[in-house]
Amino acid sequence: MPGLALLERQVDWNEDSVAREFADSLGLDFEDVYVTDDSEFGVNLWRVEIGSREYLVFEDEDDAKDYAIGYLTAQYENDPASLAGVAEWVIKDNVFVSPTDIRLISRESGDSYAYEIDDKDAVREAGMEDEYYDALDDDGDVEQVVTDARDKVSDNTTQNWEDGLKQDPIGFLSDEEDIYSVEQLLSKVSFIQINFEGVAKDIVVNDGTASVLATYDDAEQETDQGLIYYRTD
Repeated sequence: MPGLALLERQVDWNEDSVAREFADSLGLDFEDVYVTDDSEFGVNLWRVEIGSREYLVFEDEDDAKDYAIGYLTAQYENDPASLAGVAEWVIKDNVFVSPTDIRLISRESGDSYAYEIDDKDAVREAGMEDEYYDALDDDGDVEQVVTDARDKVSDNTTQNWEDGLKQDPIGFLSDEEDIYSVEQLLSKVSFIQINFEGVAKDIVVNDGTASVLATYDDAEQETDQGLIYYRTD
């Protein structure tokens, strides 16, 4: 079955065969297509120049997607400020605080808050008003009641911080606690960590590979024999 054999045959893509494929698919002269091999982010690709036009070319969509993810990941790692234009939900889904930092920051915040407020506020927040007034009326150990109340407030505040930093550190610190702006959290707060690869994957999956690689026209195109290409200039 020659038809089946033809379908199963795979092209040995190289600079020459890629140039001929572009010339045939776009109706150009072979001599007008300039191709260079490249490899980046673990992906083999070709860079094609046709006059003033420039393209990134991949053997298939999976290679193109992997390259786009690697490209964005490197960009964000080298310049975190470039995350400023990324959708807020993508950032929130890929920001985290290490377990050690969560534990230390939460305990410090709990202790700090519990010993900054006055005695009556500590007793009220701990729900220990009855014990406090009983101690006052009976000449009891008021100081111990206040100390116990502060310990309870510290524990409750610590737990609140632990939950917030685990579940949504950006929302917790910028919205609920109003301590930092989102911009400060992403660029200046050392304990905030970002999964840059996770951000890149979310962008590529939701917006498409062309949104990252086709900087000229946001279009993904395909040659007659299935090469995937994106115009960059």
